Parts: sequence; C-alpha cells; structure tokens
Amino acid sequence: MAHMANLGFDASTWEIYGTLLRGGTLVCIHAETVLEAEAMLQVFRRHDIRTAFITTSLFRTYAEQLPAVITGLEMLCVGGERMHQHDLVAARENLPSKFMHVYGPTENTTFCTSFLVPREEQYANGIPIGRALSNSGAFVMDAKLRLVPLGVVGELVVTGDGLARGYTDPARNVDRFVLVEIGGKKVRAYRTGDYVRHRPTDGQLEFFGRIDGQVKIRGNRYAKR
Repeated sequence: MAHMANLGFDASTWEIYGTLLRGGTLVCIHAETVLEAEAMLQVFRRHDIRTAFITTSLFRTYAEQLPAVITGLEMLCVGGERMHQHDLVAARENLPSKFMHVYGPTENTTFCTSFLVPREEQYANGIPIGRALSNSGAFVMDAKLRLVPLGVVGELVVTGDGLARGYTDPARNVDRFVLVEIGGKKVRAYRTGDYVRHRPTDGQLEFFGRIDGQVKIRGNRYAKR
C-alpha cells in the first residue's frame, strides 16, 4: 500500500490502519515525490505497490502527464472532489481492475460510500459516489431532514460507526450533528452539506456539489469569498 496522504488528511488513516491491521506492507512516500508523475512511476515499480488512494486532482495530473503511473496497481481509490467523465479519458487504458470512486467527509472518518467504476459506462452527471460502505449509512434528505424519493436531489446525510463525536467547538455541532429518523428509529447523523441524488436506474448516489457554495481543492473544503 502506498502511504501518500498527509497525516492531517483523514485518508492517511485508511492507508495506515487498513494496511497494518491486515499484515500488509506500507510504503511511505515523500510529499515532493507524490507530485512528480515520473518519480511515482519508479516508486510504484520499485516497491511493487498494488494499492493506493489519490485525490481527484492528483489523478487528473497523473492522467495528463503519465497515465502509466497507475498501470501496475490492482486497486486505486480516487476521491475528494467531483469526478467527471472526461477525467477518465486519458487514463482509461491504464485503469486497474478495481478502480474505486470513494466519498467521505472527515466527520465520518475517511470513506463512507464507494463506487466500482466500469470502464464502458458513460456518466452524464459525473462519476457516481456509489452506495454506503458496511457499518455506514448514506441518506438523501430535504431541508427538514425527511427522506426524499428516488431521483430527487437533496442533502447527503451520513451515519455509522465512523461518525465523529463532534467538533471541539460545541456551537458548531448544532446544525451538523443531528438526530434523524431512519426506519422508525432516531439515529445520530452528520449533515454533509453536499447535494446528491439516488440514480433512478440503480440507486447509486450522484454528487452535484455543495449547498453552501464551498469548493474542494485536493480533498479540502474552502469557502468562497
């Protein structure tokens, strides 16, 4: 497994614990090396790295500069920003057999949904973020925290074992960490502030952007001014 994420980025928890708890080998890669496609190609080959997570923007960089970087991987997870059909074009022939588009706010610890991307499919609304992982929940709700019908755009509300206890500033918890009704039971959840919908054809979640207008750059959210 490649350890490419900064320790301040929650993806590092997946890289570290997902590897060491399964008896795997974690290859720590210098931050400056990560930004150089040719250098990363050599690192992947030298250490026979089979699995990696990279942000969407870094995937675009590799795809444009040197798609062969990802050729030897067996599993590649990409996430942190919205991904479009055109992002796949340059690297389509180099994609590993398991190419996963993953989603998850820090408040629900790393990943809470995933989508195994088929090479042949076309995506008019961007690459889906998929369905909830085991021990996680992903629900589309309206402004009053009621479930919306299939195909209707609403806010993504997530639940599960990875849910944070809250922010260090309690005042910020009020509108974000809430109780919602799922299956007749009250469940603690996090309001992501992201617009999504379930695709009418198969129920996979499609991502449409932020409710508050924030943008994501290399996996981090920033407010517009």
